[in-house]
Amino acid sequence: MLIVANALLFIVLGQYMWPFTTAYRTFPYPLCVLSGSCWGQIVNGMFAHADLIHIIGNLFFLYIVGDNVEITFGRLRYLIIYFASGVAAAFTQSLYALALSPGTLGVLMVGASGAISGLIGAYLLTYPGSAMCYCIGFRWVFKCFKVRATTYLGLWILFQFAYPLIASNVAIVAHLGGLVTGAVLALLLADEGRIREMRVRLWRGFMRGLPPDEDELRRYSLGSIGLAGLVTASAFLILVALIAVVNAPALDDGVAVVYGIRERVLVGYTTTWTYNPLTGQPSYTHYPVYAYRITEIRYVVAHDPEVAEKIIDREGVITLAVTRTDYLAEVTAAASVVTATASVYLIYSIVKKRHRRIEVTYISDEEIRIARERDDWTL
Repeated sequence: MLIVANALLFIVLGQYMWPFTTAYRTFPYPLCVLSGSCWGQIVNGMFAHADLIHIIGNLFFLYIVGDNVEITFGRLRYLIIYFASGVAAAFTQSLYALALSPGTLGVLMVGASGAISGLIGAYLLTYPGSAMCYCIGFRWVFKCFKVRATTYLGLWILFQFAYPLIASNVAIVAHLGGLVTGAVLALLLADEGRIREMRVRLWRGFMRGLPPDEDELRRYSLGSIGLAGLVTASAFLILVALIAVVNAPALDDGVAVVYGIRERVLVGYTTTWTYNPLTGQPSYTHYPVYAYRITEIRYVVAHDPEVAEKIIDREGVITLAVTRTDYLAEVTAAASVVTATASVYLIYSIVKKRHRRIEVTYISDEEIRIARERDDWTL
């Protein structure tokens, strides 16, 4: 149902992506998120995508990990992980913009990547012994190979930090925020009795798809690469939250104006013709055709309303959005506390090895020996 909803809403919401004046009334951007005034836009952004490749990639991962997470946690908890991770992703990316990338405070955020990253976090904590396919490539040329889920997690997080060198328009901190949120919710919402039952069902062969190798099921826990990746992502989010709290007061209690710089561009020519009675030949006249495009998006937060009005009335500027920032400091502080608390809890759980209790793909050697001797898999 989530795959269908994403596909349908991609079509429905796609008509609001252009022009920018419509998009800014429909989808979230950091200044709006941190002002606490665009909750509906955050949900819209979770189901909108930039293009066809964007949604295909997201839905592919949703298909791969979604059913495992749903069957492990149940439908309601599965939806809680999905939507909570999506909302958290919007806020963590907004905190990052305020803390370390102020030039992106007025940039739109769209895509289900944050919500799906939350499912990936839940999946990798519960199925660390599973095998996944990891692909590296560019455009349509890829090299794919089989890796453990724990290795995949470390590579995935490492790749997020390398993303800015490849594609600067990817909201990597939204991915990390969704991942950490999904992992934390997996620890909080997992039913350990249900997971023990699922371990036994896996060993008895009740599964879909290719049966896992024995060493995959006996994988005890997330390896050092995966654990280091989770700790690194959590520590980075804590740093972002602290810096955002320090920077927030400067933008509080003002008017944020997001505007685009308009440029005239020659797009072609139109031709008219008239009949020349002297020569008997048509006479052609070519006229240039110009269009206007937005070449750059900027923002300003003004504490004097007259300053905001001057920006709106400036020649060559298109006003995209106007947002009051009366509660920006308060919302930023609340979001930072939640982000930092979740990140600290995840690090604490890893140190205390609490994640081992919720791993589906694990049965200890002793449990295997006893079960085989008794031929009793109800253990």
